[in-house]
Amino acid sequence: MPVEVTGRPKAWIGWTASDEPRNEWFVSGATEFVDHVVAAGSKAIRHGRSRRLVAVPLVGAGKGGGAWEAGTILDAMIPALDEKAREHDVDIALVTWAEDEYAAAQAVRREIYKKRDLWPELDDKSKSWADLRAKSAAAGKLVVFFGAGLGAGSGIPLWKDLIDQLMSAACLDNDEREVLPTWSALDQAQYLERALADVHGGSIGNTVAELIRDKGFVNLSIASLANLPVEGLITTNYDKLFEQAAAAIKSPVVVLPYDPHTGASRWLLKMHGCIDYVDDIVLTRNSYTRYAERNQALAGIVQAMLITKEMLFLGFSLSDENFLRIMDAVRRAVSPRDPRPGKEMQLGTALMLKDEPVMARRWRRELDLFSPSTSSITDAEAARRLEIFLDYMLFRTASTKHLLRRRLRGTLNREERALVECLEKLVELAPASPDSTAWAIVNDMLQRLGHLESEQAPEGMPEQ
Repeated sequence: MPVEVTGRPKAWIGWTASDEPRNEWFVSGATEFVDHVVAAGSKAIRHGRSRRLVAVPLVGAGKGGGAWEAGTILDAMIPALDEKAREHDVDIALVTWAEDEYAAAQAVRREIYKKRDLWPELDDKSKSWADLRAKSAAAGKLVVFFGAGLGAGSGIPLWKDLIDQLMSAACLDNDEREVLPTWSALDQAQYLERALADVHGGSIGNTVAELIRDKGFVNLSIASLANLPVEGLITTNYDKLFEQAAAAIKSPVVVLPYDPHTGASRWLLKMHGCIDYVDDIVLTRNSYTRYAERNQALAGIVQAMLITKEMLFLGFSLSDENFLRIMDAVRRAVSPRDPRPGKEMQLGTALMLKDEPVMARRWRRELDLFSPSTSSITDAEAARRLEIFLDYMLFRTASTKHLLRRRLRGTLNREERALVECLEKLVELAPASPDSTAWAIVNDMLQRLGHLESEQAPEGMPEQ
């Protein structure tokens, strides 16, 4: 049965356990669930999506009774859900609980991909472009800079919508509402800061935080980004959706500049503040003007990443004034090194919603702009194409954490099973507490392939 909360995706409650678990029972339960959701769903699709999105958990692979057959369930469920997606013309996201199940799901997709294209919306050029970014990510060379475009699918307002909501909160009269849109974006925000202070006596940062906090949910693009194997990310967004997504997959981030000593292996730099620190929110003309003075260290991190890493821009318009200032500083620092035509240093790549030839010409010396969509399709379909592109990138960066997990062996092909047999012999030889550097390296490799000294069943399930 459906359970709906205003502003959130509709949740469905169902029974997924079985006293006598059979893999086909779990798979048919998942596909019947999709049938019911599509049949009973409302006609409206939230937040501008071009197709309905149905999220399906890995049914039965935990307390449902099939924990030790999770690999076999995955092997049957993924092609079944793929068929349902095409039958109903919907998008289906299979949600796994842990990294090893996620890696196993991607392994199943690799086998299917050998026989037919799972991403027909992407042409060869798009896939080649994604392959290069995925290779950089896997090698630890990629840093991601994401902007407000990635939050739009979560209900987070973009600039124009945010300004409109601030106007309503400031109780502007008709004259103000007519004149303000003719001003620059930063001057609009500057005026609204004073108007909000007059009406509420608080800061514009407080109002922005109230408009954003608890209004959004983690969408598919943000979830995909959180799963991308990159250590460093930069954002101009105020919300905490990425932090929520990273925590959910047990891969939290150090949020700079607020908690730099948490010990997490990844970091997220919030250039323009955060809803938890309303005085730091950068929005008005004055706050932009003072940014370089107050946040030189943060700008320095961005500059260093532009020079030393490959930066990928997602959901970012490339028109933010602080970003332009940083890019100019990097341009002046790097360009004189080799002034010959054609020798300009590429500082990164930008994934755009649609082809933008003029923008591409503007940035041709510093950034490689690319879009998997043409200008002929709708914005909603272009946003979906971006989700598909990110999904393909993730497919190309999936780990091998499932390989030595007994409960996931149903996903292995013949070559992988032969490799596992060799690795198991190595596991038998490996000392429990290796003293030598070489054994420590081997032990680390085995753990990355999924080896556990004692593989535990999910909570509530018996050992096998």
